[in-house]
Amino acid sequence: MDSTPKHKLIKHAQKLFLEKGLDGASIREIANSAGVNISAISYYFSGKEGLYQACIEDFGLETLSLVEKILAPSSDLIDFEKKLSKFTEHIFGIYTERQELVRLVFKELQRDDKKEPSIIGKSFVQLFKKLVAFFNSAKEQGIVREDLNPFITASLFMSSFFQAVCHDSNRETLFGCSIKDNENFREEYLKHITETFINGISVK
Repeated sequence: MDSTPKHKLIKHAQKLFLEKGLDGASIREIANSAGVNISAISYYFSGKEGLYQACIEDFGLETLSLVEKILAPSSDLIDFEKKLSKFTEHIFGIYTERQELVRLVFKELQRDDKKEPSIIGKSFVQLFKKLVAFFNSAKEQGIVREDLNPFITASLFMSSFFQAVCHDSNRETLFGCSIKDNENFREEYLKHITETFINGISVK
């Protein structure tokens, strides 16, 4: 991320919003942390709410665009395994490189108003629908078991990522292993998710 006032604000706001939430982090505190004039928040984002949305909007759209390319329909089991592994690597890679932002996104998803989803909420819904379609296509191709419900399958698969990321700090504190800081553990965790899942749903 470059050093323009706009990007400095986004970078520092991500950390403060994560620590204190949207209501707890003041615009003065964010501006001071970023080392920019407080008026820049109004200039670039029209206020704190706009800055909050900017922190996660680009992330959601960027992730969705890449996932759409990864989760194209599979031609066979090998191709299915490769794409599912690549999807898993991508999710873990994002968390490793942009930890504060990913945790902020998860917070946003949890607080989302069911009547009016945020931009990141809408992006996540589209990502989830893409994953459902991916499993459904594999089912139609005879790659995975015909008795599987693609919606439930996608739900279970995504839940494994929520658990992995949301409880990573607790995992590190209690058991001394972390996805974000331990590359070997991260690779082993990724392999277990993918292989365990594929072995359970693929046609034998």
